[in-house]
Amino acid sequence: MITLDQVQKLEKKVNDAVDLINRFKAEKVVLEEKIEKYEFRIMELEEITEQLNKDQTEIEDKIIGALNQLEELDSTSDKTVVNEDPIQEEASVESSVSDDYEIVATDDESVDNSEKVDTEEDYEEEVTVEDDVAEDVIVDDEVEAEAALSESEEDNQS
Repeated sequence: MITLDQVQKLEKKVNDAVDLINRFKAEKVVLEEKIEKYEFRIMELEEITEQLNKDQTEIEDKIIGALNQLEELDSTSDKTVVNEDPIQEEASVESSVSDDYEIVATDDESVDNSEKVDTEEDYEEEVTVEDDVAEDVIVDDEVEAEAALSESEEDNQS
């Protein structure tokens, strides 16, 4: 026969089981709310990631465009310097060199010291030509630097 003590133990176990089930139900609700918050946050982060990727692509495109403009500017100025300066330099140097002596330039464009110049005036004309060419190169470099600076300022303003 079943005793009162056994019934009380059974009732206690049933109550404990019901309490445990209620705690699990409450925990399940809390966890479901957390999952919902996390899913919402994940969607927000995905949107932020998409926007950052778009911005990064736009930045890369603008940088590439700026680099292309600089390259075009460099190639244009190089063509101008290459096409104009050597012709002027050759004409000036040829007019200042005597027919009796030939001046030989090495790779670093320095004059061979063993060669003699006809007169002191010819030597001074040669030095002046080299100084003028150096000044032209410096001026060209300054113009390019100013152009690049103004372009970068325009890009920064936009």
